[in-house]
Amino acid sequence: PSRGLGDVYKRQREASLGPCFGMKGGAAGGGYAQVVPMEEMNLHFTGDFHAITSAHNLLSAMIDNHIYWGNELEIDLPLTILFNQKTVAGISSNLVIDKLLVIPKAEGEQFPLSFAQERLLFIERFEEGTDTYHIPQFSSLTDSVNLSALEKAFNCVIDRHSVLKTVYVTDDNDNDYQSVLTSELKINKNKVSSDAELIQSVKNTISTPFDLGQEMSIKVEHYILDERQYLLILWHHIAFDGWSSDIFMRELSEVYEAHCQSSDINLPTLDISYADYAIWQKGSVSYTHLTLPTICSV
Repeated sequence: PSRGLGDVYKRQREASLGPCFGMKGGAAGGGYAQVVPMEEMNLHFTGDFHAITSAHNLLSAMIDNHIYWGNELEIDLPLTILFNQKTVAGISSNLVIDKLLVIPKAEGEQFPLSFAQERLLFIERFEEGTDTYHIPQFSSLTDSVNLSALEKAFNCVIDRHSVLKTVYVTDDNDNDYQSVLTSELKINKNKVSSDAELIQSVKNTISTPFDLGQEMSIKVEHYILDERQYLLILWHHIAFDGWSSDIFMRELSEVYEAHCQSSDINLPTLDISYADYAIWQKGSVSYTHLTLPTICSV
């Protein structure tokens, strides 16, 4: 008899992964299902997959998903190949690996908006300011925190991901473009006298709309209440999403430690920015299918 799903494979929940700032264009987060072979399974290069795929159609889809997420080139494996080929050797001989897409680096000071940025900017203007797309993170700080080093660390990470210090401006022809500010972020310091005042101050900051034409898409507030210290980081979704959080906090931690220890910052150089992506996106999408419908007058 065919073996059941649980007899062959088990599932493991992995945390969300985010490739880069704003590229995903969504803050849904989530995760992906990873298929982990049981120890007693020993599939060789010419081993027969039908013993697995015949057990459950869903299992084939899980294997396909694991292959996609589990390789650096993100090779897509159609289910038809998985069903038609009996061995790993047969599957590999039928794979077609596309060349990796290379987005060129752009030059200049003014860049077009991506489609995601256009949507969010339209909503922001239509609502005349809204907190719907704010992403807050509130944390307590230790007594030993070095605020000067922390502020430097924020600016270092923001300089790396310049979309966070980008403003959205309209030119004389009513065309929107994005431009990177040269100013630095300042941590705003607040002293409060009670928990109620702290909570209200945090709520007020979170609910206050960004001025996307004038200020960065990130705000940082420092609060002191008696002997306690807190930090509020507030991002706007036009430049940040849930997938970006791990990247930002990991780099912030590394840079902060480097500043505290007066050591070198060893973050890798980024090949492109979000502005490069926006230019590529606008240049690669055909507008022939985006024409407005004709309005007939009676």
